[in-house]
Amino acid sequence: RRFQTLSETASEALNALADELLGRRVKQLEKDASTMLVRTAHKHSVLSEIRVDPKTYRYAVYNRNGNPAPVGRSTGEKNLLALCLVHAIRKAAGSGLPLMVEAPLRVLDPVHRSSVLKEILCQYPGQMILLLTPEEIPDEWAPVIRDRVGRKLFLIRDGREEEEVST
Repeated sequence: RRFQTLSETASEALNALADELLGRRVKQLEKDASTMLVRTAHKHSVLSEIRVDPKTYRYAVYNRNGNPAPVGRSTGEKNLLALCLVHAIRKAAGSGLPLMVEAPLRVLDPVHRSSVLKEILCQYPGQMILLLTPEEIPDEWAPVIRDRVGRKLFLIRDGREEEEVST
């Protein structure tokens, strides 16, 4: 009976500790995602904070007054939010993980493209794979990117529409 009581007490203590650690990790995730959002979105009054429910892991976006941000988002805003969350998750997981992103800039306007490139290049100096089209790279960033690239691969579609073949 004493052993069972001790086991239950230990189990409750471990569960409480796990909840506390999860809460801390979620708070850090929210902070990192929100910081990236403010740096890239340029809509501080409308989009300034990302909150994550620690039970469901659903996120919500809030304005600087702490009120929920409007739900309807453009494709560019959705991409920015996704990049912010990926950034925060990667940071929580440890800096050794590589980042691979396909066409992160395609739907962004030139101002947001520059902001995202600046943040991505500053935050991820190590392993990073960006799959970009030439149209996605703002002219002023081409030399910066060229200086940081370790290796370039070019995919060229062969032109036949009935087959999706790239070389």
